[in-house]
Amino acid sequence: MRILKKEVGIFSLTGLYDTWVDPEGKKISTCTIITTDPNSLMADIHNRMPVM
Repeated sequence: MRILKKEVGIFSLTGLYDTWVDPEGKKISTCTIITTDPNSLMADIHNRMPVM
């Protein structure tokens, strides 16, 4: 499933990104998207949605 905005403009999601070094010296990059309860438009599709 693909969800689009009617407007063509850019929109943003809230997330976290980090790069760290594990105990063996390997560089690791990680990321996550912050989610919240769905609004009325998304509730029928899923029980979470990205924070925008």
